[in-house]
Amino acid sequence: MPKEEKKKTWKERQRKRQIKQQRAEDGYEIQKERDAKRKPRKWPKGKLILGVCLIALIFTAYGTWQYYEGQKPPTIGGTAGTISPPTASATDFSLTDINGTRVTLSQFNGQVIGIHFMAVGCHGQINPINEYQLAQLKGACSNLCGK
Repeated sequence: MPKEEKKKTWKERQRKRQIKQQRAEDGYEIQKERDAKRKPRKWPKGKLILGVCLIALIFTAYGTWQYYEGQKPPTIGGTAGTISPPTASATDFSLTDINGTRVTLSQFNGQVIGIHFMAVGCHGQINPINEYQLAQLKGACSNLCGK
């Protein structure tokens, strides 16, 4: 039969509890020191801010470039600016202008006419003429009118 252990007194149990708690605290401190050594270095704030600014600059430049490229209408049949005079007359048609008066093409026989058809976008939004289109229109007018 195994020896019966003597029942420990309250002081002995308290002392054993204190030793156990002290060892746990020591282990926690050692673990904290090891973790502090293992942590990677943090990036300096200046480098982080510089990186974010560079990314924002790249996105801004790309967006600006896309915006201005999107403003240019596609060129048809060659380079813009070299417009040859028409060889035949357009078929006669009639439209109502902004003021409500009926206008026919035959009223302007012998004159150079530029017609701008506006595009209507989503939700009825009218896309206005932009600077690039105005420059093309002025170039065409000066070529055809001889001004």
